[in-house]
Amino acid sequence: MADTGGDHRILTKAGETFIPASQRPDGSWRKERRVKTGYIPQEEQPKYESKGRQMAREMPTYPIGLAPDQLAEHVAALGRNQKTTMKSIPGLSAESIDAARASASQSSSSGSKKKRGKGQATPASFTMESPAAAPKKPVAAVASANAAITPEDHITKKIRNLQKKLADIDALQERIDSGQLKQPEKTQLDKIQRRPEIQSEIDSLQNELEQLTV
Repeated sequence: MADTGGDHRILTKAGETFIPASQRPDGSWRKERRVKTGYIPQEEQPKYESKGRQMAREMPTYPIGLAPDQLAEHVAALGRNQKTTMKSIPGLSAESIDAARASASQSSSSGSKKKRGKGQATPASFTMESPAAAPKKPVAAVASANAAITPEDHITKKIRNLQKKLADIDALQERIDSGQLKQPEKTQLDKIQRRPEIQSEIDSLQNELEQLTV
């Protein structure tokens, strides 16, 4: 047998190639095996890599066309951005962090407003005029409900109520005379009997009213 060296392959006189037994990193042993000429072990074969991964690996991490001094400045800026954070500053309180963030936010907001102001004109302010108020309608004078009642008003009202009772008695008497009401109740008969009394009271009130108006 002859040792080919390099990958420790053994070539026999019969032209067969063997890979001798070897120990794995975990301590186990690989058996001796016969391989074909030109065989490449799996761990030595190049790993498959997609085109997208190749493009991402070959893509530069800095802008194309930078001069050497600009490239160095770009790399230094990347390092500062990665290493410098608000939380990594020793001794900085939470209030100071909030104040710094608010200041940075205000600065960026004012800067964006200035940029917009250069390219856009501020719309003219205007005010909406309210329509003219409609003229108020004159309020009609309303007579007070608490106006004083005169003696004449009191007598006139009393006469009107008695005349209404007298009309009811006459209507009841007409129903009895016509036979429409054949059996009147006692209260109805008593009401008819009071007709002369009511008529006398009306006459007395009318005389009293005439004396007040003279």
